[in-house]
Amino acid sequence: MTSPGVSKRRGFVSGPLWILEEMGVTMPNNVLAFDFGAGSIRAILFTLDGGRLTSREVHRFDNVPIEENGRMCWDIDTFVRESKVGLNKALAYGAIDSVGIDTWGGCYALLKDDGQLWEKPIYGRGNVERTSALRHFQTDTQKDRVYDISGAFYIGFGILSQLSRMGEDGPFPGNIKAFLMMPDLIAYYLTGVCRNEETVLGSQAFLDARARAYSKELFGMGEIPEGIFPGISPHGGVIGYVRDGILPDGAGKIPVITVAGHDTASACVAVPSAEEEFAYISSGTNSVVSTQLDAPVINELTKKYRLATELGYGNKWRLTMNIRAGMWLAQQCRAYWQSQGIEKTFAQLQQAAYEAAPFRSFIDPAHPPLFFAGGLPDKMNKFLADTGQEPITSIPETMRCIYESLALKYRFNLDSIEECTGKHFGKLYIVGGGSQADILNQMTANACKRTVVAGPAEAASIGNALVQLIGLGAIKDIAEGRRVVAGSFQVKTFEPQDTDLWDRAAERFAKVAG
Repeated sequence: MTSPGVSKRRGFVSGPLWILEEMGVTMPNNVLAFDFGAGSIRAILFTLDGGRLTSREVHRFDNVPIEENGRMCWDIDTFVRESKVGLNKALAYGAIDSVGIDTWGGCYALLKDDGQLWEKPIYGRGNVERTSALRHFQTDTQKDRVYDISGAFYIGFGILSQLSRMGEDGPFPGNIKAFLMMPDLIAYYLTGVCRNEETVLGSQAFLDARARAYSKELFGMGEIPEGIFPGISPHGGVIGYVRDGILPDGAGKIPVITVAGHDTASACVAVPSAEEEFAYISSGTNSVVSTQLDAPVINELTKKYRLATELGYGNKWRLTMNIRAGMWLAQQCRAYWQSQGIEKTFAQLQQAAYEAAPFRSFIDPAHPPLFFAGGLPDKMNKFLADTGQEPITSIPETMRCIYESLALKYRFNLDSIEECTGKHFGKLYIVGGGSQADILNQMTANACKRTVVAGPAEAASIGNALVQLIGLGAIKDIAEGRRVVAGSFQVKTFEPQDTDLWDRAAERFAKVAG
Protein backbone atom coordinates (compact mmCIF):
# COMPACT_ATOMS: atom_id res chain seq x y z
CA MET A 1 0.00 0.00 0.00
CA THR A 2 1.03 3.59 -0.51
CA SER A 3 2.44 5.06 2.70
CA PRO A 4 0.48 7.84 4.42
CA GLY A 5 1.34 11.24 3.04
CA VAL A 6 2.97 9.91 -0.15
CA SER A 7 1.22 10.49 -3.45
CA LYS A 8 2.04 9.14 -6.86
CA ARG A 9 3.62 12.01 -8.86
CA ARG A 10 2.60 14.77 -6.51
CA GLY A 11 -0.42 16.73 -7.67
CA PHE A 12 -1.33 14.34 -10.50
CA VAL A 13 -2.51 10.85 -9.51
CA SER A 14 -2.60 8.92 -6.28
CA GLY A 15 -2.57 5.22 -5.50
CA PRO A 16 -0.45 2.11 -6.03
CA LEU A 17 1.02 1.98 -9.53
CA TRP A 18 0.07 -1.67 -10.11
CA ILE A 19 -3.61 -0.70 -9.72
CA LEU A 20 -3.17 2.28 -12.01
CA GLU A 21 -1.56 0.06 -14.63
CA GLU A 22 -4.63 -2.17 -14.61
CA MET A 23 -6.59 0.99 -15.40
CA GLY A 24 -4.21 1.76 -18.27
CA VAL A 25 -2.43 4.58 -16.43
CA THR A 26 1.38 4.38 -16.28
CA MET A 27 3.79 7.04 -15.15
CA PRO A 28 7.51 6.92 -14.39
CA ASN A 29 8.70 7.24 -10.83
CA ASN A 30 11.84 9.14 -9.84
CA VAL A 31 13.42 8.38 -6.47
CA LEU A 32 16.72 9.67 -5.10
CA ALA A 33 19.00 7.27 -3.21
CA PHE A 34 21.80 8.63 -1.03
CA ASP A 35 24.40 5.87 -0.67
CA PHE A 36 27.05 6.69 1.93
CA GLY A 37 30.17 4.59 1.46
CA ALA A 38 33.53 4.55 3.20
CA GLY A 39 35.33 6.11 0.22
CA SER A 40 32.65 8.23 -1.42
CA ILE A 41 29.06 9.34 -1.03
CA ARG A 42 26.71 9.43 -3.99
CA ALA A 43 23.30 10.73 -4.90
CA ILE A 44 21.78 8.41 -7.49
CA LEU A 45 18.51 9.18 -9.25
CA PHE A 46 16.51 6.06 -10.14
CA THR A 47 13.65 6.01 -12.63
CA LEU A 48 11.13 3.18 -12.84
CA ASP A 49 9.38 3.25 -16.19
CA GLY A 50 7.58 0.37 -17.84
CA GLY A 51 8.91 -2.15 -15.34
CA ARG A 52 12.54 -1.20 -15.98
CA LEU A 53 14.77 0.58 -13.47
CA THR A 54 17.49 2.94 -14.68
CA SER A 55 19.98 4.99 -12.70
CA ARG A 56 21.84 8.26 -13.05
CA GLU A 57 24.54 9.41 -10.66
CA VAL A 58 23.80 13.10 -10.15
CA HIS A 59 26.37 13.89 -7.46
CA ARG A 60 29.40 12.33 -5.82
CA PHE A 61 31.85 13.57 -3.23
CA ASP A 62 34.79 12.03 -1.42
CA ASN A 63 34.32 10.82 2.12
CA VAL A 64 37.43 12.07 3.91
CA PRO A 65 37.61 11.81 7.73
CA ILE A 66 38.83 14.86 9.61
CA GLU A 67 40.76 15.23 12.86
CA GLU A 68 39.02 16.91 15.77
CA ASN A 69 40.21 16.98 19.38
CA GLY A 70 42.87 14.41 18.61
CA ARG A 71 40.45 11.90 17.07
CA MET A 72 39.52 11.00 13.51
CA CYS A 73 35.87 11.86 12.88
CA TRP A 74 33.37 11.84 10.05
CA ASP A 75 32.94 15.23 8.40
CA ILE A 76 29.22 15.68 9.10
CA ASP A 77 29.18 19.31 7.93
CA THR A 78 30.33 18.19 4.48
CA PHE A 79 27.86 15.30 4.49
CA VAL A 80 24.95 17.67 5.05
CA ARG A 81 26.14 20.38 2.67
CA GLU A 82 26.80 17.98 -0.18
CA SER A 83 23.55 16.08 0.41
CA LYS A 84 21.71 19.35 -0.19
CA VAL A 85 23.73 19.84 -3.38
CA GLY A 86 22.77 16.34 -4.52
CA LEU A 87 19.09 17.01 -3.93
CA ASN A 88 19.15 20.18 -5.97
CA LYS A 89 21.11 18.55 -8.79
CA ALA A 90 18.57 15.74 -8.94
CA LEU A 91 15.72 18.23 -9.27
CA ALA A 92 17.29 19.49 -12.47
CA TYR A 93 16.03 16.24 -14.07
CA GLY A 94 12.42 16.72 -12.92
CA ALA A 95 10.23 16.04 -9.92
CA ILE A 96 11.44 13.64 -7.24
CA ASP A 97 8.89 11.37 -5.59
CA SER A 98 10.98 10.54 -2.53
CA VAL A 99 14.42 10.30 -0.95
CA GLY A 100 16.09 7.41 0.91
CA ILE A 101 19.40 7.08 2.80
CA ASP A 102 21.66 4.09 3.42
CA THR A 103 25.05 4.11 5.15
CA TRP A 104 27.54 1.87 6.90
CA GLY A 105 26.49 0.48 10.26
CA GLY A 106 29.13 1.18 12.88
CA CYS A 107 28.77 4.90 13.67
CA TYR A 108 26.34 6.99 15.68
CA ALA A 109 25.69 10.52 16.89
CA LEU A 110 24.21 12.11 19.99
CA LEU A 111 22.10 15.25 19.73
CA LYS A 112 21.92 17.77 22.56
CA ASP A 113 18.75 19.53 23.68
CA ASP A 114 19.49 22.38 21.26
CA GLY A 115 19.63 19.96 18.32
CA GLN A 116 23.39 20.26 17.91
CA LEU A 117 25.86 17.38 17.94
CA TRP A 118 27.39 16.31 21.24
CA GLU A 119 30.50 15.56 19.18
CA LYS A 120 31.22 14.50 15.64
CA PRO A 121 30.81 10.74 15.01
CA ILE A 122 34.08 8.84 15.36
CA TYR A 123 35.71 7.35 12.26
CA GLY A 124 35.57 3.64 13.00
CA ARG A 125 38.80 2.62 11.26
CA GLY A 126 40.97 5.35 12.70
CA ASN A 127 43.89 4.46 14.94
CA VAL A 128 42.38 6.05 18.01
CA GLU A 129 42.05 4.84 21.57
CA ARG A 130 38.79 2.94 21.92
CA THR A 131 38.44 1.46 25.39
CA SER A 132 35.91 -1.09 26.58
CA ALA A 133 33.38 -0.30 29.27
CA LEU A 134 35.03 -0.58 32.67
CA ARG A 135 32.10 -1.80 34.75
CA HIS A 136 29.54 -3.22 32.35
CA PHE A 137 29.63 -6.34 30.19
CA GLN A 138 32.79 -7.67 31.80
CA THR A 139 31.80 -11.32 32.33
CA ASP A 140 31.33 -13.99 29.69
CA THR A 141 27.80 -14.48 31.00
CA GLN A 142 26.97 -10.82 30.31
CA LYS A 143 28.52 -10.92 26.85
CA ASP A 144 26.69 -14.15 26.03
CA ARG A 145 23.44 -12.51 27.13
CA VAL A 146 24.04 -9.65 24.70
CA TYR A 147 24.31 -12.19 21.89
CA ASP A 148 21.34 -14.27 23.06
CA ILE A 149 19.07 -11.21 23.03
CA SER A 150 20.32 -9.22 20.07
CA GLY A 151 22.06 -11.74 17.81
CA ALA A 152 25.01 -9.32 17.75
CA PHE A 153 28.34 -9.94 19.46
CA TYR A 154 29.49 -7.66 22.22
CA ILE A 155 32.53 -5.69 21.03
CA GLY A 156 34.64 -3.92 23.61
CA PHE A 157 34.96 -0.78 21.51
CA GLY A 158 31.47 -1.07 19.99
CA ILE A 159 28.66 1.45 20.36
CA LEU A 160 26.96 -0.37 23.23
CA SER A 161 30.21 -0.20 25.17
CA GLN A 162 30.85 3.44 24.24
CA LEU A 163 27.46 4.52 25.57
CA SER A 164 27.98 2.48 28.74
CA ARG A 165 31.28 4.24 29.37
CA MET A 166 29.60 7.65 29.24
CA GLY A 167 27.88 6.94 32.55
CA GLU A 168 30.75 5.27 34.35
CA ASP A 169 32.50 8.42 35.56
CA GLY A 170 29.25 10.00 36.72
CA PRO A 171 25.63 10.43 35.66
CA PHE A 172 24.88 10.05 31.95
CA PRO A 173 24.91 13.57 30.44
CA GLY A 174 21.49 15.09 31.04
CA ASN A 175 21.42 17.30 27.98
CA ILE A 176 21.39 14.46 25.45
CA LYS A 177 18.15 14.54 23.47
CA ALA A 178 18.56 11.74 20.94
CA PHE A 179 20.74 8.85 19.82
CA LEU A 180 20.83 8.44 16.04
CA MET A 181 22.64 6.03 13.77
CA MET A 182 24.26 7.51 10.67
CA PRO A 183 21.39 7.22 8.13
CA ASP A 184 18.98 8.60 10.73
CA LEU A 185 21.32 11.52 11.45
CA ILE A 186 21.34 12.53 7.77
CA ALA A 187 17.54 12.18 7.68
CA TYR A 188 17.34 14.43 10.74
CA TYR A 189 19.34 17.15 9.03
CA LEU A 190 17.08 16.93 5.97
CA THR A 191 13.73 16.75 7.80
CA GLY A 192 14.22 17.88 11.40
CA VAL A 193 12.66 14.59 12.58
CA CYS A 194 14.43 12.15 14.92
CA ARG A 195 13.67 8.51 14.13
CA ASN A 196 15.77 5.34 14.02
CA GLU A 197 15.81 2.45 11.54
CA GLU A 198 15.94 -1.19 12.60
CA THR A 199 18.52 -2.80 10.28
CA VAL A 200 21.27 -0.39 11.29
CA LEU A 201 20.23 -0.42 14.96
CA GLY A 202 20.14 -4.22 14.98
CA SER A 203 23.77 -4.44 13.91
CA GLN A 204 24.80 -2.77 17.18
CA ALA A 205 23.11 -4.89 19.89
CA PHE A 206 20.37 -2.42 20.85
CA LEU A 207 17.40 -4.52 19.74
CA ASP A 208 15.78 -7.74 20.80
CA ALA A 209 16.26 -9.58 17.51
CA ARG A 210 13.18 -11.76 18.00
CA ALA A 211 10.85 -8.94 18.97
CA ARG A 212 12.41 -6.42 16.56
CA ALA A 213 12.17 -3.82 19.34
CA TYR A 214 14.47 -2.00 21.76
CA SER A 215 15.78 -4.27 24.51
CA LYS A 216 15.10 -2.85 27.96
CA GLU A 217 17.33 -5.55 29.41
CA LEU A 218 20.36 -4.49 27.35
CA PHE A 219 19.80 -0.82 28.20
CA GLY A 220 19.59 -1.80 31.85
CA MET A 221 22.77 -3.87 31.71
CA GLY A 222 24.67 -0.91 30.30
CA GLU A 223 22.88 1.72 32.40
CA ILE A 224 21.94 3.51 29.19
CA PRO A 225 18.89 5.81 29.38
CA GLU A 226 16.09 4.53 27.17
CA GLY A 227 14.68 7.98 26.66
CA ILE A 228 17.41 9.07 24.25
CA PHE A 229 16.32 6.47 21.66
CA PRO A 230 13.66 7.77 19.25
CA GLY A 231 10.93 5.58 17.82
CA ILE A 232 11.65 3.14 15.01
CA SER A 233 10.26 4.02 11.58
CA PRO A 234 8.60 1.25 9.53
CA HIS A 235 10.21 0.44 6.20
CA GLY A 236 8.56 2.33 3.38
CA GLY A 237 7.09 4.85 5.80
CA VAL A 238 7.65 8.59 5.72
CA ILE A 239 10.15 9.96 8.26
CA GLY A 240 9.33 13.54 7.34
CA TYR A 241 9.60 16.00 4.47
CA VAL A 242 12.66 17.86 3.24
CA ARG A 243 12.75 21.11 5.19
CA ASP A 244 12.07 24.55 3.82
CA GLY A 245 15.22 26.32 2.72
CA ILE A 246 16.91 23.22 1.34
CA LEU A 247 14.95 23.04 -1.91
CA PRO A 248 14.28 25.76 -4.47
CA ASP A 249 10.89 27.45 -4.58
CA GLY A 250 8.27 25.38 -6.33
CA ALA A 251 9.92 22.03 -5.66
CA GLY A 252 6.99 20.86 -3.55
CA LYS A 253 7.07 18.57 -0.56
CA ILE A 254 9.51 15.67 -0.94
CA PRO A 255 9.19 12.83 1.57
CA VAL A 256 12.20 11.10 3.09
CA ILE A 257 11.27 7.42 3.26
CA THR A 258 12.68 4.83 5.66
CA VAL A 259 14.69 2.30 3.65
CA ALA A 260 16.96 -0.48 4.90
CA GLY A 261 19.42 2.01 6.35
CA HIS A 262 22.31 -0.43 6.85
CA ASP A 263 23.96 -0.67 3.44
CA THR A 264 24.43 -4.45 3.64
CA ALA A 265 20.73 -4.91 4.42
CA SER A 266 19.90 -2.61 1.52
CA ALA A 267 22.15 -4.65 -0.77
CA CYS A 268 20.24 -7.81 0.21
CA VAL A 269 17.04 -6.25 -1.14
CA ALA A 270 18.70 -5.95 -4.56
CA VAL A 271 19.98 -9.54 -4.85
CA PRO A 272 18.55 -10.63 -8.24
CA SER A 273 17.43 -14.04 -7.00
CA ALA A 274 14.27 -15.81 -8.10
CA GLU A 275 14.70 -18.27 -5.23
CA GLU A 276 13.19 -17.64 -1.80
CA GLU A 277 16.32 -19.05 -0.15
CA PHE A 278 19.71 -17.85 -1.32
CA ALA A 279 23.23 -17.08 -0.11
CA TYR A 280 25.00 -13.90 -1.04
CA ILE A 281 28.05 -11.76 -0.38
CA SER A 282 27.76 -8.01 -0.07
CA SER A 283 31.23 -7.19 -1.36
CA GLY A 284 32.55 -3.74 -0.66
CA THR A 285 34.93 -2.22 1.87
CA ASN A 286 33.60 -4.98 4.14
CA SER A 287 32.67 -8.41 2.79
CA VAL A 288 29.48 -9.73 4.37
CA VAL A 289 28.65 -13.40 3.73
CA SER A 290 24.98 -13.95 4.45
CA THR A 291 21.68 -15.65 3.88
CA GLN A 292 18.15 -14.38 4.36
CA LEU A 293 15.97 -16.01 7.04
CA ASP A 294 12.26 -16.14 7.90
CA ALA A 295 13.13 -16.32 11.61
CA PRO A 296 16.24 -15.52 13.67
CA VAL A 297 18.81 -18.27 14.27
CA ILE A 298 20.67 -17.60 17.53
CA ASN A 299 22.17 -20.61 19.29
CA GLU A 300 25.40 -22.16 20.50
CA LEU A 301 26.45 -23.22 17.01
CA THR A 302 26.02 -19.75 15.51
CA LYS A 303 27.91 -18.37 18.51
CA LYS A 304 30.74 -20.86 17.92
CA TYR A 305 31.09 -19.72 14.31
CA ARG A 306 30.72 -16.03 15.23
CA LEU A 307 27.67 -15.63 13.00
CA ALA A 308 25.48 -12.63 13.78
CA THR A 309 21.74 -12.45 13.25
CA GLU A 310 20.79 -9.06 11.85
CA LEU A 311 17.43 -7.63 10.91
CA GLY A 312 16.52 -7.34 7.25
CA TYR A 313 13.86 -5.68 5.17
CA GLY A 314 10.33 -7.06 5.01
CA ASN A 315 10.20 -8.81 8.39
CA LYS A 316 13.21 -10.94 7.44
CA TRP A 317 16.45 -11.68 9.25
CA ARG A 318 19.97 -12.27 7.92
CA LEU A 319 22.56 -14.70 9.29
CA THR A 320 25.85 -12.95 8.58
CA MET A 321 29.61 -13.05 8.84
CA ASN A 322 31.05 -9.58 8.48
CA ILE A 323 34.64 -9.69 7.19
CA ARG A 324 35.74 -6.15 7.96
CA ALA A 325 38.83 -6.42 5.77
CA GLY A 326 37.10 -7.15 2.46
CA MET A 327 37.93 -4.96 -0.51
CA TRP A 328 39.40 -2.67 2.15
CA LEU A 329 42.59 -4.72 1.75
CA ALA A 330 42.96 -3.76 -1.91
CA GLN A 331 41.92 -0.16 -1.21
CA GLN A 332 44.50 0.27 1.54
CA CYS A 333 47.31 -1.43 -0.37
CA ARG A 334 46.62 0.83 -3.32
CA ALA A 335 46.73 3.86 -0.99
CA TYR A 336 50.05 2.64 0.42
CA TRP A 337 51.57 2.24 -3.04
CA GLN A 338 50.28 5.67 -4.05
CA SER A 339 52.12 7.12 -1.03
CA GLN A 340 55.26 5.51 -2.48
CA GLY A 341 54.68 7.18 -5.86
CA ILE A 342 53.22 4.07 -7.54
CA GLU A 343 49.93 4.77 -9.31
CA LYS A 344 47.77 1.76 -10.16
CA THR A 345 44.08 1.52 -11.03
CA PHE A 346 42.04 -1.28 -9.49
CA ALA A 347 41.81 -2.85 -12.95
CA GLN A 348 45.61 -2.86 -13.15
CA LEU A 349 45.86 -4.39 -9.68
CA GLN A 350 43.47 -7.16 -10.70
CA GLN A 351 45.55 -7.87 -13.77
CA ALA A 352 48.73 -7.90 -11.70
CA ALA A 353 47.32 -10.71 -9.54
CA TYR A 354 47.25 -13.01 -12.58
CA GLU A 355 51.03 -12.60 -12.88
CA ALA A 356 51.80 -14.15 -9.49
CA ALA A 357 52.12 -17.83 -8.69
CA PRO A 358 49.00 -19.30 -7.04
CA PHE A 359 48.62 -20.37 -3.42
CA ARG A 360 51.94 -18.97 -2.21
CA SER A 361 50.80 -17.38 1.05
CA PHE A 362 47.51 -16.68 2.84
CA ILE A 363 46.32 -14.04 5.29
CA ASP A 364 43.22 -14.13 7.47
CA PRO A 365 40.97 -11.24 6.36
CA ALA A 366 39.38 -11.38 9.83
CA HIS A 367 42.72 -10.60 11.54
CA PRO A 368 41.96 -7.38 13.53
CA PRO A 369 45.18 -5.43 12.74
CA LEU A 370 44.15 -5.51 9.07
CA PHE A 371 40.96 -3.56 9.84
CA PHE A 372 42.71 -0.26 10.39
CA ALA A 373 44.25 2.25 8.03
CA GLY A 374 47.94 2.48 7.21
CA GLY A 375 50.76 0.20 6.11
CA LEU A 376 48.65 -2.76 4.97
CA PRO A 377 51.43 -4.57 3.03
CA ASP A 378 53.61 -4.46 6.16
CA LYS A 379 50.75 -5.75 8.33
CA MET A 380 50.15 -8.57 5.89
CA ASN A 381 53.80 -9.58 6.00
CA LYS A 382 53.77 -9.55 9.78
CA PHE A 383 50.85 -11.99 9.72
CA LEU A 384 52.73 -14.19 7.25
CA ALA A 385 55.84 -14.14 9.44
CA ASP A 386 53.82 -14.94 12.56
CA THR A 387 52.24 -17.95 10.82
CA GLY A 388 55.48 -19.27 9.29
CA GLN A 389 54.74 -18.34 5.68
CA GLU A 390 56.86 -16.79 2.96
CA PRO A 391 56.70 -12.98 2.75
CA ILE A 392 55.14 -11.17 -0.19
CA THR A 393 57.60 -8.97 -2.05
CA SER A 394 55.73 -7.53 -5.02
CA ILE A 395 52.42 -5.97 -6.03
CA PRO A 396 51.31 -9.10 -7.98
CA GLU A 397 52.05 -11.35 -4.99
CA THR A 398 50.20 -9.01 -2.64
CA MET A 399 47.09 -8.86 -4.78
CA ARG A 400 47.09 -12.61 -5.40
CA CYS A 401 47.34 -13.19 -1.65
CA ILE A 402 44.41 -10.84 -0.98
CA TYR A 403 42.07 -12.37 -3.55
CA GLU A 404 42.87 -16.01 -2.74
CA SER A 405 42.54 -15.38 0.99
CA LEU A 406 39.16 -13.69 0.59
CA ALA A 407 37.83 -16.49 -1.63
CA LEU A 408 38.91 -19.14 0.87
CA LYS A 409 37.48 -17.17 3.79
CA TYR A 410 34.17 -17.00 1.93
CA ARG A 411 34.25 -20.79 1.60
CA PHE A 412 34.62 -21.35 5.34
CA ASN A 413 31.96 -18.77 6.20
CA LEU A 414 29.49 -20.22 3.70
CA ASP A 415 30.08 -23.73 5.05
CA SER A 416 29.34 -22.43 8.56
CA ILE A 417 26.11 -20.75 7.45
CA GLU A 418 24.96 -23.93 5.73
CA GLU A 419 25.70 -26.01 8.82
CA CYS A 420 23.78 -23.60 11.06
CA THR A 421 20.74 -23.38 8.79
CA GLY A 422 20.69 -26.96 7.52
CA LYS A 423 20.48 -25.63 3.97
CA HIS A 424 22.65 -26.06 0.89
CA PHE A 425 23.00 -23.24 -1.61
CA GLY A 426 24.00 -24.32 -5.10
CA LYS A 427 24.47 -20.73 -6.20
CA LEU A 428 26.21 -17.77 -4.57
CA TYR A 429 25.29 -14.19 -5.42
CA ILE A 430 27.91 -11.44 -5.11
CA VAL A 431 26.63 -7.87 -5.10
CA GLY A 432 28.24 -4.50 -4.44
CA GLY A 433 31.38 -2.84 -5.79
CA GLY A 434 33.50 -5.95 -5.23
CA SER A 435 31.34 -7.84 -7.73
CA GLN A 436 33.30 -6.03 -10.46
CA ALA A 437 36.49 -7.92 -9.52
CA ASP A 438 36.26 -10.79 -12.02
CA ILE A 439 39.36 -12.51 -10.68
CA LEU A 440 37.86 -12.65 -7.17
CA ASN A 441 34.51 -13.82 -8.52
CA GLN A 442 36.17 -16.71 -10.35
CA MET A 443 38.31 -17.60 -7.35
CA THR A 444 35.20 -17.57 -5.17
CA ALA A 445 33.42 -19.94 -7.54
CA ASN A 446 36.48 -22.20 -7.47
CA ALA A 447 36.96 -22.11 -3.70
CA CYS A 448 33.26 -22.48 -2.81
CA LYS A 449 32.57 -24.98 -5.62
CA ARG A 450 29.40 -23.14 -6.56
CA THR A 451 28.11 -21.08 -9.43
CA VAL A 452 28.70 -17.39 -8.71
CA VAL A 453 26.35 -14.72 -10.05
CA ALA A 454 28.07 -11.33 -9.80
CA GLY A 455 26.20 -8.03 -9.84
CA PRO A 456 24.69 -5.55 -9.63
CA ALA A 457 27.59 -3.43 -8.41
CA GLU A 458 25.30 -0.67 -7.07
CA ALA A 459 23.27 -3.07 -4.94
CA ALA A 460 22.97 -0.87 -1.83
CA SER A 461 21.60 2.11 -3.74
CA ILE A 462 19.34 -0.13 -5.85
CA GLY A 463 17.92 -1.73 -2.70
CA ASN A 464 17.42 1.77 -1.30
CA ALA A 465 15.42 2.73 -4.40
CA LEU A 466 13.35 -0.49 -4.35
CA VAL A 467 12.17 0.09 -0.79
CA GLN A 468 11.17 3.63 -1.71
CA LEU A 469 9.26 2.34 -4.74
CA ILE A 470 7.50 -0.29 -2.65
CA GLY A 471 6.59 2.41 -0.14
CA LEU A 472 5.22 4.57 -2.95
CA GLY A 473 3.16 1.65 -4.25
CA ALA A 474 5.01 1.60 -7.58
CA ILE A 475 6.26 -1.96 -6.92
CA LYS A 476 4.05 -4.49 -5.13
CA ASP A 477 6.65 -6.29 -3.01
CA ILE A 478 10.26 -7.39 -2.74
CA ALA A 479 9.74 -10.37 -5.04
CA GLU A 480 8.60 -8.06 -7.82
CA GLY A 481 11.45 -5.72 -6.97
CA ARG A 482 14.03 -8.47 -7.44
CA ARG A 483 12.46 -9.35 -10.79
CA VAL A 484 12.82 -5.70 -11.79
CA VAL A 485 16.50 -5.81 -10.79
CA ALA A 486 17.09 -9.01 -12.77
CA GLY A 487 15.52 -7.41 -15.84
CA SER A 488 17.29 -4.06 -15.50
CA PHE A 489 20.92 -4.73 -14.60
CA GLN A 490 23.54 -7.01 -16.12
CA VAL A 491 25.14 -9.80 -14.13
CA LYS A 492 28.03 -12.17 -14.87
CA THR A 493 28.11 -15.89 -14.13
CA PHE A 494 31.22 -17.81 -13.06
CA GLU A 495 31.40 -21.61 -12.92
CA PRO A 496 33.77 -23.52 -10.61
CA GLN A 497 37.16 -24.59 -12.01
CA ASP A 498 40.17 -26.49 -10.61
CA THR A 499 38.25 -27.42 -7.47
CA ASP A 500 40.77 -30.13 -6.47
CA LEU A 501 43.53 -27.51 -6.31
CA TRP A 502 41.32 -25.23 -4.24
CA ASP A 503 40.43 -28.08 -1.88
CA ARG A 504 44.11 -28.56 -1.13
CA ALA A 505 44.59 -24.82 -0.73
CA ALA A 506 41.68 -24.75 1.73
CA GLU A 507 43.46 -27.30 3.92
CA ARG A 508 46.52 -25.05 4.11
CA PHE A 509 44.39 -21.94 4.65
CA ALA A 510 42.58 -23.58 7.58
CA LYS A 511 45.87 -24.08 9.41
CA VAL A 512 46.68 -20.37 9.42
CA ALA A 513 43.31 -18.64 9.17
CA GLY A 514 40.43 -21.11 9.23
